[in-house]
Amino acid sequence: MVVAACAAGCGGDDGAGAGPEVRALAAEGGCTLTLYRVKTAGQGQRPPGLLLFTRPGGPDDAWAAFAEWLRERGIFAAVLSAPGPDAAWGETLACLTTATAALIDAGADPANLVVAGSGRGAVLALAFAREDPVVQGVIAVTPEAAAADLNAREQLEGLRDCPVLVLASEGDPHGAALARALQAAAPGFCELRSFRGAAYGAALLEEHGSARDQALLWVRTILGTPEDGGAGG
Repeated sequence: MVVAACAAGCGGDDGAGAGPEVRALAAEGGCTLTLYRVKTAGQGQRPPGLLLFTRPGGPDDAWAAFAEWLRERGIFAAVLSAPGPDAAWGETLACLTTATAALIDAGADPANLVVAGSGRGAVLALAFAREDPVVQGVIAVTPEAAAADLNAREQLEGLRDCPVLVLASEGDPHGAALARALQAAAPGFCELRSFRGAAYGAALLEEHGSARDQALLWVRTILGTPEDGGAGG
């Protein structure tokens, strides 16, 4: 069994306003998880969780602003730093599996979990959703065609009962065309949202406030969470 080692205090919601909590995860390949806790409305209630997967080789803080924004709106966000760009899929899968278990153990609702990834990380997020039924939805931000010998279209075609949201930049012709092709190939519920400019990855959510808002609305719709949940509103 893989285990999460705490770099800060574990358990409960007492750290909801104390800033991010970083954990080193005992998983093959090595990775860290940064938790953005939220306060729950009452004892025993668990907030929905969103695991934000840093693209392999990308900056570890790429998702930080979005994660904090989600926390203020009642979504228990966690940012997982990916293994290196040359890591095998097995190593990445171990990190994703361990991170999801740690997020649930920290208080996220196991029945309300979404995974997001950007670029090559989006491909890996789709592949993870095929592997682990605990994933209730996937957000693919400016996805690339392949990662770690995994093809994005093949992974998406294997998701029949898992909703997918694709966010793309119109100013990236290749990426926009790929996003449209992925939506067309999806066997299940898949929405595509395109935005002006050529922003890549998590930067798309920072450059376009509407992209951030639509991602949150989609998560709330998929998970069935209330619009007014959370500290920030």
